[in-house]
Amino acid sequence: MCLIAFFYRALDEYPLVLAANRDEFFDRQGTLPGRLTGGIVAGLDPVRGGTWLGAAGGGGAPTIAAVSNIGLGRPADPAARSRGLLCLDVLAAAPDESLAQALEENCRRHIYNDFNLLLARDGDVVLATQTGGRLKVRSLAANRGSKPVLIGNAPPPSQEPKLQRARRLIIRQDSIEKTIEALKLACGDHGDRPDRSDALCIHDHNRGTLSSTIIALHARDAGKHIYLHAQGAPCSTAYEDFSHLLRA
Repeated sequence: MCLIAFFYRALDEYPLVLAANRDEFFDRQGTLPGRLTGGIVAGLDPVRGGTWLGAAGGGGAPTIAAVSNIGLGRPADPAARSRGLLCLDVLAAAPDESLAQALEENCRRHIYNDFNLLLARDGDVVLATQTGGRLKVRSLAANRGSKPVLIGNAPPPSQEPKLQRARRLIIRQDSIEKTIEALKLACGDHGDRPDRSDALCIHDHNRGTLSSTIIALHARDAGKHIYLHAQGAPCSTAYEDFSHLLRA
């Protein structure tokens, strides 16, 4: 289970704010965020080489991309291309190409298992969901304000217990500093159900929350972009500041 929480135009100075927990098998640890080819900033999956979350173009109109797997009981196609590579491909799209266009073109060329993919670049904000080989892309440009867009491991709108709890915990504050602190607390939350099915930070016997990332893009000043990353479960791992990777 993964979690993506996204605020769009909830804060005047920071119109794009995103937090994401990466949940995976413990033997699939990802790398720390780094600067990749084409100005992409992301961590990499050591097994398939893609990323679960990244940003690109730290100048005037950076792009954010975050992907979550969808599990609907269908067996995964082992020959399908990594969804993390799709995430990298879209981050590498030309600045003058629409994100939806870049995504749809890519999905015509490659086969992927089911996914949710959030893409944001200034006013171009879309959520793509693919199930059973059918791709649906919808604009989130109207989803502005104090309530975040929440994405898990099911097609939206989802009533996953962890998303229900996230709706109660993740609330925009009146400053970027307070919003980030609220996101950190939520990302490290263990839920309150006896079976922990509503936990945002997961600790199972062979898998769990491997890392957590918070990105906030400033509206005018690239020198104020924020990129924080916890390389471990966010309940017990401090977030380190990788903002310099976006500000360069």
